[in-house]
Amino acid sequence: MKPFIDPDDQARIEAAIHAAESRTRAELVAVVAERSDNYRYIVIAWAAVIGLALPFPWSLGLITGPWSIPPGMWVHGVSLAAFLAILALGQLDPIKRLLTPKRLMHRRASRFARAQFYAQRVRMTRERAGVLLFISAFERHVEIIADENAAKAVTDAQWNLAVEAFVATLQASGPAEAMAAAVAILDKTLSEALPGGGSDTNELPNRLIIL
Repeated sequence: MKPFIDPDDQARIEAAIHAAESRTRAELVAVVAERSDNYRYIVIAWAAVIGLALPFPWSLGLITGPWSIPPGMWVHGVSLAAFLAILALGQLDPIKRLLTPKRLMHRRASRFARAQFYAQRVRMTRERAGVLLFISAFERHVEIIADENAAKAVTDAQWNLAVEAFVATLQASGPAEAMAAAVAILDKTLSEALPGGGSDTNELPNRLIIL
């Protein structure tokens, strides 16, 4: 599968993060996850439901004519074939995304974003001004989580500008440009809300973290 961010684009995004941090006391961490859950249980559930339900029209006598074969002769084979077919098709990302409720994907991605906020030590900066830019590719989810002082200095509307820039640019130009657009908005926002000083130290890595 093609990576969400090509390796050639990583250096450019990392340079943009480094440049942004040179102008602010905030610490910006960018994480890109391929997916926030494997949703295997969703595919299994759909396969089981369809496999069990498919023979019912014959079992209830709703289908007549040349197709009305006594269900006892083939019901188990049809159920198994349907179960295996859905199970196989459900491994394809477009099918899995179609089978998985959007609300569930949003919850899983948001929960994983919060886990990364702690795992990447964004909450451990000296000034409590860490900012996480989190993207989960499968769920098409982007979220910004800010630590205490960064959250106080920047309004929700300003954070949303970066999210909206990412979404708009993703549709027009692809993920690399979308990441660059979001970082550019965060650069401007954080440099104005939390301007840097000469004694600032880089507490967190500027590299793009890909999971």
